[in-house]
Amino acid sequence: MAEVRIIGGTSSAQPQSPVKPIHPSILKIDSWMPNEIQAISPLVDRLMPLIEEAQCVLGEEHGVEIALREALANAVVHGNQKGGKIKVQVRCRCGPGNEVSIVVTDHGKGFASETFLA
Repeated sequence: MAEVRIIGGTSSAQPQSPVKPIHPSILKIDSWMPNEIQAISPLVDRLMPLIEEAQCVLGEEHGVEIALREALANAVVHGNQKGGKIKVQVRCRCGPGNEVSIVVTDHGKGFASETFLA
């Protein structure tokens, strides 16, 4: 992973990249993972303790983990179509009061969401 940047608090988890505390209860993570199914669990296993410690989704951690795993799997299998040396980007922002945003970005062609709403 290229970078994991955390803003706020201290962490008992030991990320391999710099940790920069700035403001309590705020977490900002920017990371990349190889486009491989086997890369999903190590990434999630590093991110979830940080999200849990930030206490931005109290009581909903399991649901966030499931959604994160599904989004990463979709990016690898469908978005990047298991293609070569492409990477998947993950951006996570947590704030106080059950506020979390996780964006998973792949290099796929995309799709028209209207097709799934019909």
